Amino acid sequence: MSEWSKMPGLKASRQSSRANGIWSSSTRSNYAISYGMLDPAKVVASLQRKPEMVHVILTGRNAHPTIVELADTVTEMRQVKHAYEKGVMAQRGIEY
Repeated sequence: MSEWSKMPGLKASRQSSRANGIWSSSTRSNYAISYGMLDPAKVVASLQRKPEMVHVILTGRNAHPTIVELADTVTEMRQVKHAYEKGVMAQRGIEY
């Protein structure tokens, strides 16, 4: 395991060899940063040290501004319509 993948809040979740080299994918929540469980400066420092072909996906709302600044792509989802509006209750595996 690389030194980078051991950094706080970031862990390589998948590695495979491809014809063009090694690639990895990592997912961790922005909630941990928002609620003070992770220091955004440490996360930024870790991201800046990651290997070039490691792609990191951070999920959750309210991404810290320094993370947004560093990111290549930022997506914000919004509800257009929801089954709840028609009386359908939350369903396990969908909403929770």
